[in-house]
Amino acid sequence: MYWKQDYHTSALSGHAWTQELIHGHPDRIYTELGMQLHVYFALLMELRMMGYEDSRYTVPFRSIRQWV
Repeated sequence: MYWKQDYHTSALSGHAWTQELIHGHPDRIYTELGMQLHVYFALLMELRMMGYEDSRYTVPFRSIRQWV
């Protein structure tokens, strides 16, 4: 069964764009970040276990986008 869903629909940036990646088209996060959603969440968890936390200026969602 084929599930048709629009792909390029965002006019967002920053945290809102990241949230759209997480909740949007299943293939888009891989295309944009080079990793599947479960890998992205595992990386976030690992960063938090290493002591990285959200701050006023940096949140892991944005930081990961810069690293990949």
